[in-house]
Amino acid sequence: MGSDTSSSGRVGVYIDLGETLADGSKARWTDIRRMAQEAERIGCDSVWLPDRLQLGDVGVWESLTMVSAIAAATTRVTIGTAVTRSIYRNPTLLAKMAETIDEISGGRFILGLGAGSNEGDNLQFGFPSDHAISRFEEALSVTHALLRTGSVSYSGRYYEVQDCSLSPRGPRQSGPPIMIAASRPRMMRLAAKYADSWTSLILPNSPDDWQEELRAIASACADEGRDPATLKKVAAVLVTQLPPLEHPYGPAMSGEPDQIAEGINRFFESGFHEVIVYPAPNSPGAIAALEPVVAAVKDEP
Repeated sequence: MGSDTSSSGRVGVYIDLGETLADGSKARWTDIRRMAQEAERIGCDSVWLPDRLQLGDVGVWESLTMVSAIAAATTRVTIGTAVTRSIYRNPTLLAKMAETIDEISGGRFILGLGAGSNEGDNLQFGFPSDHAISRFEEALSVTHALLRTGSVSYSGRYYEVQDCSLSPRGPRQSGPPIMIAASRPRMMRLAAKYADSWTSLILPNSPDDWQEELRAIASACADEGRDPATLKKVAAVLVTQLPPLEHPYGPAMSGEPDQIAEGINRFFESGFHEVIVYPAPNSPGAIAALEPVVAAVKDEP
């Protein structure tokens, strides 16, 4: 990962890729680029994009294409996926794409991964929805081996790879870091085994609501013989400025900038390495309005 610029922890911003902005206008590349550049301008450490193909009746821009474009349009922020649904791409192709994005960004990419078991997206676009975690486990082992060692052969139930090599390599010898979204035991064990960082993307307002997940991921690390301190923890929080807004994801952290900053810093005090802020509404203005919040977080001793 890139170096921390906050004394407390890293602050990221989530950019939705749905086809409409808060004012009802169509979200164009220029809007998404502006949101990423605003996040960089106000001092955020990272920018995160989802990976969906469709949200009910709402269209969504393709994630990794946008990630690569943001990599070229920014200079400092880490760029991550929250999270890439491995079912959408062959695991060797995904490793190739991740390595290419890491090259474009100059070593600023984080490959966030999840199983992608949503039947709506999968059925609409022709991807299987059965045995989601088994498919993910096979794909993850292939992608991880290819990024970390540069070559892989694999024979499984869902994937067959023969003498695949990753060339050219990007700026990091072992490829970009991997973050895994996991909230159930089997996925947590995979995170403990393969990931550099972990999240569950459950969007609570308080670290108190994460305690069960924190205990579970620590237990998974113990099962894998890993020190839990070596696995970075990433939280996600929904934030609105005053006045608070209704949001389909649920209740949001709201208030004056110093109040929101205090809430974010509670996550760092609880052992989280990074907090991804989901700004509501999704717009360049909402991200710009976070500037005093980010400043207040970074001013904490």
